[in-house]
Amino acid sequence: MQGRWQITTTGEEGLRFVGIKPENQPNQFIEVRADHTCDVRAYKEFWDARATVVDSPCTWRIRRGGEHEQLDIKAKDASWSFYFDDEGGKLVLWTYTTDPDQWRYYEFAKVRPSAV
Repeated sequence: MQGRWQITTTGEEGLRFVGIKPENQPNQFIEVRADHTCDVRAYKEFWDARATVVDSPCTWRIRRGGEHEQLDIKAKDASWSFYFDDEGGKLVLWTYTTDPDQWRYYEFAKVRPSAV
């Protein structure tokens, strides 16, 4: 888990789908450390075009959500739950940006191991 996770092209497309323009998207990432602390820069409530970006320290844990494990991230004013998937041999974190029937995702892929 530990390392830096960066938004993917699929994640950017998911945000565009809900009305967040690419030029308004900051460099979004999740930096996960082994001690269950992290840093996050990501949209909260991204299903709304008026979504805001959280840039904050955070904590994380893995929990079982039904049939799947999920990564739960909690910052001061926001929280996210991501599913895990394998895309072409690469582990990704994802959650829906809108109704699941739309097949649009907010997705991050690991880009490097943690330095800590």
